[in-house]
Amino acid sequence: MTARSEHALKEPGELVVRVHHLRERPASGAAALIIIAALAAAIAWGFGDPLMALVALVVMPLSLGRFFFPVTHTFTGEGFTIESLLCRRTWKWRAFRRCAPCPRGGLFLSPWSAPGKADGTRGVFLNPGRLKAEQVLAYISERLAERRGAGEVRP
Repeated sequence: MTARSEHALKEPGELVVRVHHLRERPASGAAALIIIAALAAAIAWGFGDPLMALVALVVMPLSLGRFFFPVTHTFTGEGFTIESLLCRRTWKWRAFRRCAPCPRGGLFLSPWSAPGKADGTRGVFLNPGRLKAEQVLAYISERLAERRGAGEVRP
């Protein structure tokens, strides 16, 4: 385990991955903070209201919450949950047929068994961090294979 990405098995068959993307890419975080500060300064100057700049300084980092704050991915036999600062989403395995690694990192879960133009509209992108992508891909592939073996999914 590292400070950047932590994982643990809470219950048999459950995988929990906690990742903090800001710690994985501190240079990107510094650039984002500089841009946010510059935009807040431009808002203060443009509107002539420091309160608007303060609002911008709060809202902009929150809009990038999955980058600035830790994200927890919990994978179980039933499905998976992604928890971040202001959001918690849960999906069931029955909604997916394919999992593939993305060229720029992360994993993509799709409801279709073959790649297609509509993937981006119905699929889910997972970013468990560079350190754990292979482990999560193996876990998800195993869950989807179990469903295929049970006849729930056609390959």
